[in-house]
Amino acid sequence: MVKITLPLPANNKTPRNYYIEELLTSIFARENFKLELQYTKARMNQLRMTKSLINDEFIDLTWLPFTTERAQKLLAVEIPLYKGLHGTRLLVINKDNLEKFEGISTLNQLGHLVGVQHHSWSDYDVLVANELRIKGDLSYSGMFKAVSSGLVDYFPRSALAIRDELKKNKDSQLIIEPTLVLKYPTYINFFVSKKAPELAKLIRSGMTKMIADGSFEIIFNKYYGSNLDLLNLAKRQKIELKNNSIRLQVTN
Repeated sequence: MVKITLPLPANNKTPRNYYIEELLTSIFARENFKLELQYTKARMNQLRMTKSLINDEFIDLTWLPFTTERAQKLLAVEIPLYKGLHGTRLLVINKDNLEKFEGISTLNQLGHLVGVQHHSWSDYDVLVANELRIKGDLSYSGMFKAVSSGLVDYFPRSALAIRDELKKNKDSQLIIEPTLVLKYPTYINFFVSKKAPELAKLIRSGMTKMIADGSFEIIFNKYYGSNLDLLNLAKRQKIELKNNSIRLQVTN
């Protein structure tokens, strides 16, 4: 039996990550270990997760957007947990502002509008580096309220989570903009302390086996397949953004 402590997510509307839990349980099973998972009592943001792993305290691993800086401080398992789709972004907008997005097909055109993203998130740096106008000082819930009230025009959210997030917010003013998709390379990876290389090795080995036998794809589709199918990603106008803070990884 292996006991692993995970960080309790900072967002109180996401008390657990069932996808990550099932993935980890399967990874350890491939390596012939039974896994017992527990969460910290205190909620942890990305900065606190990173500091905890640097100091090898409170948690055993986390999952975060890959950056070169983060990979210098921690051990990354460079296999994307979400198939690189974290960087596929749709826009939460106010339904009364649909006309603002009509005819937009380029990054320059989108730059005339105002978006929102928290300044501590790695995605904020990507958006700003691509010369988009981004407000960065609001809380997670405050960002949805800013779109609803008209303070900002859009809130880019991952294609993996946007439908569920709107269901949880239950604001009738908010919709998914129907024509656009932002795309930039970004990956969510498992990270562990540099003092735990054997844990990183075990996770990497288990994930490689799961990809090879198709079980990773089955678990991914269980949690995200139906939502992605409903977003018509292939038919949307794609706006490509650069992300100079990472190196490319091979997606599954």
